[in-house]
Amino acid sequence: MSMTVTMNEAGFLELPEVVRRHFKMKGAARLELEMDNDTITLRPAPAPVGDDVPEARVEMRNGRKVIVGAPPVTSEQIIQAIAADREERTDRIVRACRES
Repeated sequence: MSMTVTMNEAGFLELPEVVRRHFKMKGAARLELEMDNDTITLRPAPAPVGDDVPEARVEMRNGRKVIVGAPPVTSEQIIQAIAADREERTDRIVRACRES
C-alpha cells in the first residue's frame, strides 16, 4: 500500500486512520525512523522495557503543570511524578524560608 501524507510547518506528520488501525496504534505511539539515501522508512517501535522505560515527570507548559513521559505512562508513574514535584516544591519553600 502506498499513500501520500503531508508534513505541517512544525514538521509533524499525521498517519492516516487506515494505517493507525492496521498497526493498532493509539495517540503518542512510538515509531522507528530509518533513512537510506532518498528513502525514509517508519515502523512501529517495540515497547520499552525495564530501564529503557522513561520516567514520567511534571513540567510547566504554557503556564500549566502537565505530566510528561514517553507512553505508556502508568498510573504509578504519574503518582511518583506528582510526589517528586511536590517534594521539590516543598524543598524550595523550606530553603526560601531559611534564607529569609
